[in-house]
Amino acid sequence: MADQPFEKQAIVLSLIGLALIIGVYGIVALIVKLDDIGLAMIKDVGKTTLAAIKRGVGKGLLYFANGLMKFLSVAGVLAMLLVGVDILAHQFHLLEEIVHAIEKLIPAMSWFLSIIAKLGLGAVIGVIIAAVLSQLLAVFKKA
Repeated sequence: MADQPFEKQAIVLSLIGLALIIGVYGIVALIVKLDDIGLAMIKDVGKTTLAAIKRGVGKGLLYFANGLMKFLSVAGVLAMLLVGVDILAHQFHLLEEIVHAIEKLIPAMSWFLSIIAKLGLGAVIGVIIAAVLSQLLAVFKKA
């Protein structure tokens, strides 16, 4: 696509972006509604084998949705720490230098050490920000 006219590049990239947005939000909507789907399936009071299977699948969906939400809550926090530190590291070169210094400790495991360093820095920065914000909130509540 790099050698195509700008208009064609813009159209193709827009269509790809639109498809990704629809896909991602569709998956998110399905995840959010997963427990509702399972609950609706459990409410089938029919006496047939199909109704019993439907209730079993519904129970399975509820169990799966519960575990998925727990996993996503942890994975989401970790992902935000990694992304946040990457964004900050591009602005504050000291953070980038710290991550690179930690990566060099064991070159064969630099990717793993990079993740650990970013998670640790993200957690420290997050705690500092939370402490500052809680103090500011306390000051404004008194006012």
